[in-house]
Amino acid sequence: MKNTKFYPTLWQPLPYELFDNNWKYKQAKVTSTELILKNDDILEKGISEMTIEVTKLAFIHATGQEHQISDFTNQQLQLKGDHTGLFIKSKNALMLKEGRYKTIRFYLNGKIDEAVYVDRSCETIHNVNYLDFQIENGLNVSSDFSSQVILRFQLNPNKWWSYFYPIKDFFEKHLVKTKRMANSFYS
Repeated sequence: MKNTKFYPTLWQPLPYELFDNNWKYKQAKVTSTELILKNDDILEKGISEMTIEVTKLAFIHATGQEHQISDFTNQQLQLKGDHTGLFIKSKNALMLKEGRYKTIRFYLNGKIDEAVYVDRSCETIHNVNYLDFQIENGLNVSSDFSSQVILRFQLNPNKWWSYFYPIKDFFEKHLVKTKRMANSFYS
């Protein structure tokens, strides 16, 4: 018989680690506001995912005034629908002027913008300078608003049969396909 050494502390978390992290989080007193964003044009086209390179981010007031977020730098964002459970969270608290905001505008760079449809086909996005997303139920900002923002996007879910397209393409690739013109010589 062979003896095997077992070190249980290697796999166990440190005691009270979860409590300490939770306590530090509560000490910071940072609140988060969850915003659900939708764009009717994107929903009509059947887009389920988007990869966009954003240069600027702006919140548009109900009166039409645009308030740009100054600490937002160029970033490549992967937008997926809220059905996937994925979201985008700001690192810092946003400082917005008092009022009601209805729209968030993403200014695009135009280099790496791509859309994936519900049937998992891809298409690049050209000649689009910005994308507007409406905030569901709006965002009311009071004078003491200092909050992190969680952005969830309403996009179409993928069709369940779209996951089988690579298998179908694999078998179709190995079939010998002759053109109609070539078949006409043999008859």
